[in-house]
Amino acid sequence: MRRIDELESLRGLMALWVLVGHAIHLLPISESGNLAIRLLKMNGLAVDVFIILSGFVIFYLLESANERYWPFIVRRFLRLYPCYLLCLVVSILMTQGNLDILQSIPWTTERIAVAQTIILTSLDNFWPNIASHIVLLQGAVPPSLIPYGEYAFLGQAWSISLEWQFYLVAPLLFLICKKQRRWALYLLLASVCIAYWGTGFKFGEGWIFRQATYFFIGISSFYIWRADFRLSPIWIMILMPLSITAVYLIVPRWLALGIWTVVFTSLLVVRQEGNRSIEGVICTVLQAKLLRWLGKISYSVYLTHMIIIYATMRVLDGFELSILHYSILLMALSFVGTLGVSDLTYRLVERPAIVFGKGLFRAPSP
Repeated sequence: MRRIDELESLRGLMALWVLVGHAIHLLPISESGNLAIRLLKMNGLAVDVFIILSGFVIFYLLESANERYWPFIVRRFLRLYPCYLLCLVVSILMTQGNLDILQSIPWTTERIAVAQTIILTSLDNFWPNIASHIVLLQGAVPPSLIPYGEYAFLGQAWSISLEWQFYLVAPLLFLICKKQRRWALYLLLASVCIAYWGTGFKFGEGWIFRQATYFFIGISSFYIWRADFRLSPIWIMILMPLSITAVYLIVPRWLALGIWTVVFTSLLVVRQEGNRSIEGVICTVLQAKLLRWLGKISYSVYLTHMIIIYATMRVLDGFELSILHYSILLMALSFVGTLGVSDLTYRLVERPAIVFGKGLFRAPSP
């Protein structure tokens, strides 16, 4: 099966949303009622799209690579861990300085107050947090044991822990689906529901059963894609508006699912009809070289952006700037700096690890 570049570009755009949203949360404009600001602050929805993408892409990979459990896990580990470990170490070293910066700026926001609490709690539980982060399972530790543990040091990495938990069980889920044992599927779904209701509310958002719905949407989308059924002309015409309307009316967190629906529906229609419709325009835009580059470095963007934001705040703290000038410079420098550092991190850390993983078991890996 071919690589789906449009999904790579979607991941890059979502990473940018996370970056911009986190920068806004640290500025006075975050208290604005402006619709655009409110939308950018909802960057957690971008992570929901990441989770749906992961469900789709990992099953797509398992289908195409057809490899055993340990080669799959080792490759996924090498894809995640080197860049994660680098950013974790840098973030730990910056933790006290980040707290000093947040306490020194002459304004506060709701997110700044939360960030200060997280940093103080991280330092109070330093070694337990180190232990859970080293094994990438901080999202599987309940807050009752380590308060704010999933957000310690490298806050956005709660979803990387979630991703790793999914990697550990995805081959088993895929095997059950591949064998087409209906009783096993029913048992699996029942187990997931029981696990969610039994543990979901006791754990944070980095616990796999808290996010099972989004993984399920991605996996279901993979099997729709794999079926490669022919759409009738009437379905091609109404699929996009019908899907968006259904998501908006039925699902409370409609925006993340709406984004996925638009892109996935476009892929379905274009695969059959070509670039002759609004869906074709969407896919053409997502195939742009710039967006594909952004998708390529998106993992580094996601991991490094808070390091760059805090580093930029430290530099700006040495100048006497108005709030407006500070805000503009923080947004611009963080944006450019994150892209530059992420490209470098991809070339020096991510890509060598990916290449090593490709050759390790002499089997293909995306």
